[in-house]
Amino acid sequence: STVLRLLPKVIEKRDICGRDYRHSRGVNYYLDLLKDYLILKYPIPFDQKRQLARILYGFITAKWATQHTECMALAAYCLTKILKKKDVTGLTLPWKPFYETLLRYVDDPRKGKPNRVFNSPQQTLKICCDRLVQLGKKLRMYYPKTATKEITELFLPKLEPFTDEFSKHQALLCLLLPVKHGKNNVEMWLPKLMEVSRWKSDKVSMAVWYKLWARLAKHNIDVVDLSPYLPDLFSRYLQGIGLGRGNPNKGSEHGFPARFMWLTGMHPARANVDEHMAKLIIFTIHLDKCQQLLSNLCQITSTSFHPSNAGAHLRHLSVLLSGLGCYYARRKQLFLQGKPYPEQISKFFVATLLPIATMGMYSKAFQMVAATQSFLRNVGSVNPDSVLPSLIDQWIPSLKNATQSHRTMSALSCLGWLGDTFVNRRINPSGCTRLEDILWLALPGIDPVDLMKTGKTLMLYTLLFYTVPLIDAREYKAVKSKKGKGEGGEGSAAAAAPPGKHPLTSEILWNYRWPAL
Repeated sequence: STVLRLLPKVIEKRDICGRDYRHSRGVNYYLDLLKDYLILKYPIPFDQKRQLARILYGFITAKWATQHTECMALAAYCLTKILKKKDVTGLTLPWKPFYETLLRYVDDPRKGKPNRVFNSPQQTLKICCDRLVQLGKKLRMYYPKTATKEITELFLPKLEPFTDEFSKHQALLCLLLPVKHGKNNVEMWLPKLMEVSRWKSDKVSMAVWYKLWARLAKHNIDVVDLSPYLPDLFSRYLQGIGLGRGNPNKGSEHGFPARFMWLTGMHPARANVDEHMAKLIIFTIHLDKCQQLLSNLCQITSTSFHPSNAGAHLRHLSVLLSGLGCYYARRKQLFLQGKPYPEQISKFFVATLLPIATMGMYSKAFQMVAATQSFLRNVGSVNPDSVLPSLIDQWIPSLKNATQSHRTMSALSCLGWLGDTFVNRRINPSGCTRLEDILWLALPGIDPVDLMKTGKTLMLYTLLFYTVPLIDAREYKAVKSKKGKGEGGEGSAAAAAPPGKHPLTSEILWNYRWPAL
């Protein structure tokens, strides 16, 4: 209530730091106060959230506030936190003032005048621009329905190929364009933008376009049919990753201009199409065309997952595989709650991708092994009956075979990643039937000579000791506590058995004592 009452007054006076520095009561002070409230998750009523959103949006879009980049960064951060949960109902904000604010930073990026929070003008300006982009992603759902037509009419004539302005308008269009305003609004711009997206094929431009297509697929399931466009999207993705066959598409002669990079919200070194392609596949996998193209993609790339292969393309395929597992679990658990998830899609997904994932599990490339473990963890948590039994049948021979050390390491590492899923009674009721065999087979992994193998083994045992009661406390008498019944008195089994009673714990605690450690 204090911020609501006094923040508009200091904004109207354009009082940034207050008249007295020691007892400042300017915009900076109230934004810092609001930031602390939001970080501590202080409960704010919905009507006050709407008022705060309008006040902060008015400050961010004011022309005079552009030069105060420190206050702009704080205001953008606070407004992003307010709109993050998407629970502010009855709020509509115009898109044009925010677009003009972004243009002021694009056209003259040296307007920053930092006061006291950040270290340098460059750092202040960078943080401010990054927070404005994050805010732009949250503002899209609060634009009026007429915003789609207005944005497309403004930007489509400006998308001219072979110019730097193309990249600027492309980034602004993909940042501002809403995709939740119905089928008619989407069909207004989708064919034209699909054609425009072929004009420039450097990796950043492709990542920006695929990010837009993935967002469109996520928010328009069973609303917009993307089947006619999927073959072109899959073929362009295959050309971009370069599998060592043919002439891979290496991108345009001129890359994405660095001065417009902040509008994309991506880091130049981490701008890739793979994660967005995975998201696009998962949210269109209910289409027959997508299933056919995904099967073809797996057949083409299956040999690249073999443990003996290496190359730059493994980085793309590992990110794609990890993203497929992540978005698959998200869609099944979160995005479609209350709606029936087609069981045939789950069977198709697991049957198509599990063979290449288990092959990549033994890869000699670290990024492929990490991506495979992430994929198996996500998919195994939602489809345990289809994934975990086959994995156990592979892990046990790998742990027994002493001549293939890399398979033993991969099996131990995967057990550490999937251990909590494997022994979770709710997810995998039959998991504990194979637990003792795995524990005995993993025990030789404690090797003082190989610290990496020892670390992976101890990670597995630590996880299991925290999750599964390996010692049956019912065999031992309870020890009475002096503190009484209220704090673990009679019936408490706090003082359990001596450590050497169970054969497995005896083997761990007494036969593997290291003098050096």
